[in-house]
Amino acid sequence: MSDKTPPDMVIAVQEDLHDYLQTLAEEYGQTVTEYLHSAIQERIEWDIEDDKIWGELAVEAKKNGMLSVEESEKFFERIRST
Repeated sequence: MSDKTPPDMVIAVQEDLHDYLQTLAEEYGQTVTEYLHSAIQERIEWDIEDDKIWGELAVEAKKNGMLSVEESEKFFERIRST
């Protein structure tokens, strides 16, 4: 199986959802399986890019003196305990 070949998968969906997916797939010249595979792959790639952006923002915020989640929790815990 090549990297481009979608794996076999079976997903039980209601008939109207299958019809909707079929319509979307046809618009892209794909089968439902191909369409879902490419949509899932696109979502994974988007999530990776999104995580990268948020990581870069977190590093920049830390450089600018903002607290991390852990540091914020410790700070608020100290305030509550006084």
